[in-house]
Amino acid sequence: MASSKEYLDFILGQLSELDEITYRAMMGEFIIYYRDKIVGGIEELPIPKQKKKK
Repeated sequence: MASSKEYLDFILGQLSELDEITYRAMMGEFIIYYRDKIVGGIEELPIPKQKKKK
């Protein structure tokens, strides 16, 4: 499942005091760059299901 653009906008708002923050969409996820270096990513990871014990 792809990450939401709204969440990306929230994160970029939190980082708005930094200059040179950019991002790229990659396969439904987002990679965040600071001064052309990767500093993070936004991924939607599924929550693993626990097996029920009998």
